[in-house]
Amino acid sequence: MQNNKPNILFFMVDQLTPFVTEPYRKGMAKTPTMQQVADEGITFANAYCNNPLCTPSRMSMMTGKYCSKINSFDNGSLLPADELCFTHLLRKAGYHTVLSGKMHFVGPDQEHGFSERLTTDIYPSGLNWTSNWEVAPGGDNLDDIFKAGVVKDNKYLSYDRNSTFQATQWLRNYERLDKKNVDPFFMCVSLINPHHPYQVPQELWDLYDGEEIPLPEVRVEDIDPDDNSHDRSLREVLGVKNTNISNEDIIKARRAYFACTTFTDQRLAEILKTLEDLELSDNTWIVITSDHGDMIGERGLWYKKIFYDYSTKVPLIIKPPKGCGGKVEDLPVSLIDLFPTLTDIALVDDEFEVGGKSLIPLIEGRENSERSVISEYMGSSVLSPMRMIIKDNLKYINIYTPEKNEELLFDLKLDPSELKNEIENPKYSNILNDLRKAVSEDGWDGKALHEHILKDQKKRMLIRNALMSKKVTKWGYVPEEVDPYDGDMFRV
Repeated sequence: MQNNKPNILFFMVDQLTPFVTEPYRKGMAKTPTMQQVADEGITFANAYCNNPLCTPSRMSMMTGKYCSKINSFDNGSLLPADELCFTHLLRKAGYHTVLSGKMHFVGPDQEHGFSERLTTDIYPSGLNWTSNWEVAPGGDNLDDIFKAGVVKDNKYLSYDRNSTFQATQWLRNYERLDKKNVDPFFMCVSLINPHHPYQVPQELWDLYDGEEIPLPEVRVEDIDPDDNSHDRSLREVLGVKNTNISNEDIIKARRAYFACTTFTDQRLAEILKTLEDLELSDNTWIVITSDHGDMIGERGLWYKKIFYDYSTKVPLIIKPPKGCGGKVEDLPVSLIDLFPTLTDIALVDDEFEVGGKSLIPLIEGRENSERSVISEYMGSSVLSPMRMIIKDNLKYINIYTPEKNEELLFDLKLDPSELKNEIENPKYSNILNDLRKAVSEDGWDGKALHEHILKDQKKRMLIRNALMSKKVTKWGYVPEEVDPYDGDMFRV
C-alpha cells in the first residue's frame, strides 16, 4: 500500500446498546462475529456516545467536537462544509475514503471528506426533522413497539443488505488493482439496524426459538417517574403512562431487537469474509461501534435521548491488523476519541485541536492516565439542554430549565442501575464540586445555549419552509456512476 499505511474498516450500526452483544453480556443477542473480533482485539467496556441521538452523535464523532460547539442539536441540524472531519485529514493523507450506508448528513454537502459514497442515505438530508421547543418537545411514541416482530422484508433490511453488498463489491474491485500504485482505504459501512421498529425475517426470528428473552432489569414500578425532568419529558412524549405494554409485548420487542442485532452481525461477517478472501485482512484495522444505544424497555423507556447507560453506552471494539490479544479496557472513552485515534492509525499530523484523546495508547497498553467522558442532549423529546460527565465511577448530569438547574449524581459502581440520586449525599460533596466545574469548563452554559438553540430552531424552520415553496430544494445524495475497473478512482 502507498506509504505502507494500513486500511481501516469502520463498521457502524444504529441504536445498538452494548448490553445485548456477546462481548459485553452473554445470553442476550447472538453476535459471534463481534465476539470473534473482540477475542482478537480490544473491547472498551465503558464507551459512550457524545449525544444519544443519531445526527448529533455522528457529527460529533466525525468532527471530534462536542455538539454544542458545532450547532448540531437535533436530527435536522446542518453540518457546514467547512467543518473539519477526520475523513478530510485521511483523504489528504492519501486514503480513499468510502461510505456505504447511513451517515445522516444534513445540508448540501453530503460527502464531508468521503471520496465516494456507494448508496443514498436512508433518512432526510434536509431540515425536515428540526425540533421546535416553542411548540412542543416532539419525538417518537411507542407505536413501533407493537410493530416489532416478523416481516418478509422492510426498507431497513433491504437498505442494510444493499449497503453490505455495495461494500463487498467495492472491495472486490479494489483488490483487482495493482497494489503498488493504489491508495489505502478507509471504508465506513454504516447500517440502520437494529433501530426500531425491530423487524426481522422469519429465519432470524427462529434463531431465538426456545431462548429465554429476559424482561428489563429495572421495571416502571421500581422508579419514581416524576423524580426529575431528565426522564419525565421523555416519558410524556413516548406516552408511557397511557400505553399498556404487556410483558408479552416487551419480550416480543426485545426478541426482535436481539434478532435485528444478529442481522447486523451477519452483515459484518460478510464483510470480514470478503477481506479474508481477498487477502486484505492482514493490513486492515477493524473498528466496530454504534451511534448510541437503546433503552429496550428498561425503566419503561425505549429508544434513546436520555443519559442512562442503556441509551448512552455504545459497543466499541477495535482490532489492529495483527490483533492485540482480546483485551478489555475499563477506562471511560467516547466516540469523540475516534477522531484522533483514526488520524493516529493513518499517521496524520493533525494540528487542529479536538475534544477527544487517541485510544492508541490504551490499545498498546501504555496509558494508565485518568479519562472522562462528556455527553450532551438538546434534541426532540425535551425542551432544554442537558449535559453529562462520567469520571471514574460517577455520572453527573446537569439539566438546565428556565426555573432552575436540576442535578443528578449516580455512583455506577455501587448503583449500576442508576436508581439512587446521590446529589444530596455529603459523601460526594467534595467530588461534586469538581464534576460541576468539569462539566462546564469549556464554557458550556445551559441558559445561553437554551436561548441560542431556540433562535437556531426558528431560523432553520424558516429556511425549511422557504426551500419547500415555489421550487422544492433537495439535498439528498445520489451515487455517481463510476467505472469499477478504472484505477484512477482510487487515487484522490
